Amino acid sequence: MRIPIIGVLSLLATASEKFPDVDCRNVGEGAVIDWDTWREELNKVDGLEAVLNISKPYIQSLLTDREQGRRECPVGTLMADVVLMIDCWIQEVVDRGKDGTLLHLDINSCYYDAHINVKDGFSETSFKVILGTEWPIMETLNSQVWWHEITNGMSTDSVNNCEGISDPILDWPAYARVFLRSDWYQPSLNVAYGPEMEARWTEAFDECPLGFLLANIVKGMICAHTESICFNAHCTVIDHVLANVSPHVIGSSKWPVYSMLVHLRKVLRRHRYKLDFIPGELENVIPIHKRSLGDDVAVSLSFADVMAALWQLKPDTHIVPMTMVYGRGFNRYLWRYLERAKVVGIEQFFMFTLDEEAYEICRKHPIGLCVRGTPSILNKFTLPLVLLHAGIDVLWMDFDVFMFQNPVEAVLEQNEGFDVMTASSFAADCVCSGVVYLRATTAVREWWLAILSWVYRTPYEHDQKTISAFLGAGERVAWPRDLPVSRDGSDGKIAIPRWGYLEAGVQFVSSRHVEVGGWTGDPDNIVLLHFLHGDSDDTVKEKVAANDDREGVHYNNLLEAFYGVSAPPVLFEDGRAKPHEESERLRELMFMSRWAERPKSPRRICNGTIPMRY
Repeated sequence: MRIPIIGVLSLLATASEKFPDVDCRNVGEGAVIDWDTWREELNKVDGLEAVLNISKPYIQSLLTDREQGRRECPVGTLMADVVLMIDCWIQEVVDRGKDGTLLHLDINSCYYDAHINVKDGFSETSFKVILGTEWPIMETLNSQVWWHEITNGMSTDSVNNCEGISDPILDWPAYARVFLRSDWYQPSLNVAYGPEMEARWTEAFDECPLGFLLANIVKGMICAHTESICFNAHCTVIDHVLANVSPHVIGSSKWPVYSMLVHLRKVLRRHRYKLDFIPGELENVIPIHKRSLGDDVAVSLSFADVMAALWQLKPDTHIVPMTMVYGRGFNRYLWRYLERAKVVGIEQFFMFTLDEEAYEICRKHPIGLCVRGTPSILNKFTLPLVLLHAGIDVLWMDFDVFMFQNPVEAVLEQNEGFDVMTASSFAADCVCSGVVYLRATTAVREWWLAILSWVYRTPYEHDQKTISAFLGAGERVAWPRDLPVSRDGSDGKIAIPRWGYLEAGVQFVSSRHVEVGGWTGDPDNIVLLHFLHGDSDDTVKEKVAANDDREGVHYNNLLEAFYGVSAPPVLFEDGRAKPHEESERLRELMFMSRWAERPKSPRRICNGTIPMRY
């Protein structure tokens, strides 16, 4: 293959429809305030008083042209409105002793205008967006200031606390008390999915809006972790209440709405609205092959590293393997990882190094093509996309794998005309995105870009579920009508590429750290073993305990076993050396995941549908 002639291009790091700049990192010159600096300062402090003090000069500048600020940074403006509203509350209720119960009706109070702006902001900004932002909106609202003693007993407001209702659908005060318990999760779930709430949910909303909201927050948390197609429905309830109920009513009630929304942000957010590449680089605004060395130099650091690496590619390179790595717990295995890749026949390996230590290790290795970035699951999509734009096929492998044979050769041998191939679960019809082959066609580039954009805009979404959904392979992240892809590309949608599974019985296999993992057959035929070591929900060591009662499920630190100091050195000197032949311990660990045979069809589906009535 002819190496693409790639120069550098001056691109503004402007947002796009595919990658909105929610956190206002790159508003540009002429902005009404320095949004990026203000947001960063907010995230360095704790406590409401510190937030108010840091925000004052920025908000004073913003008030000179609030409409421009709203156009520049809607979520940042919402943050400013929240700060202004709370400051007004403190001035009028806490300091002057006004009646807080009626303050939102007093058109002469500064709280009146401020709280309307906040509700308007929530009507324009879904909690889905707020879930992923670095603006601490929910954390600021989750303040004890609402409970000040001068609020004239608002915390005992029987209407919003749903007390004293004649013939209620359920015991609302008892449900509110559930959230005071340290073990609130399962009891709250029992009520949220209980027969009363399920059968009479419209009445439940009318009878107790804040209690109904708490049930939806709990359900939304379950949806995001299981089958996220239902998350939108519950998020709609959250959005409706935030946009229509006055913040002081929510904050002073016995329903821990704001603290639960803060909790949701902590447990559901998988990434930030931040990219190491400029949106124009990812969207290939000016095709890579048309760039020249005479262009300006304002490109992202990651893109500059990719361009340098492309010049180092050997002639006739048409496919490259790649992964990403960061953190001391993984970096210590990086050298041996690359050594194993080299001895099985890989001559060059793209490594997205997401911290300085990983980069320094990579650049010293003879096969490392090192690209600098920062930790984010989005990088599982960004680097492959840039290489696809360069016309080079990609074999993505998660870092927690061991290569028994050259996986690039094995993928090419297995490929029967597919443009996309993925690993799969051993005992279920599920995509496993730990190994993905992508052919550099226009169709694949458009499809992969659509996946990246979707994951970016849904910060709660799991990368593997999204790939599965965008292949039509079983998992559901949205209703088909809401997805930008379809099987035939009709109605202006992107066509799903021709795709297939890599052989998962004995070649591209996984450990039995989850129920559906494993392998069978002759270990000499294994190409790659996926450890399932990472931080996924089902494989964290603490969750997969030694006494796990799921048959065959176990946990071992396979990264340490295969790449650590006790691993046989010959594995990194001779590509023909097999772990099960060189070490009894490695053989034992491998055979803990071995099945006598692969389960016959029909096999398990990826996720069962959870109850969803609304």
